[in-house]
Amino acid sequence: MAVGHAVLWQDENGVELSSFVEPGFDTRLTQPDWADGTVCLRFVDPYGDTVFNQLQIPVLIRELEAVAARVGAGDLGGSVARLIAFLRQCDEQDHTYVKVIGD
Repeated sequence: MAVGHAVLWQDENGVELSSFVEPGFDTRLTQPDWADGTVCLRFVDPYGDTVFNQLQIPVLIRELEAVAARVGAGDLGGSVARLIAFLRQCDEQDHTYVKVIGD
């Protein structure tokens, strides 16, 4: 069973603006099947926190869209689709960051 990590949208002072907890960031996305060859996704650390800035968020969204196209609408696909929807609300918001919380 996959584990989901909380994803937080924070301002530049670390104040939480919104969160994506269920299902969260699916740890299967850190496996080589999905993360190899990516620019952002491969750096998500399942054990430590990972922060993405406003230049990286659109790249991460595109990488997740590519994963979603490959996996279809199953369990992982649904999780990725919900994560993409969350990330889109965070995109193009000055002085904010997306933080994936590791173990």
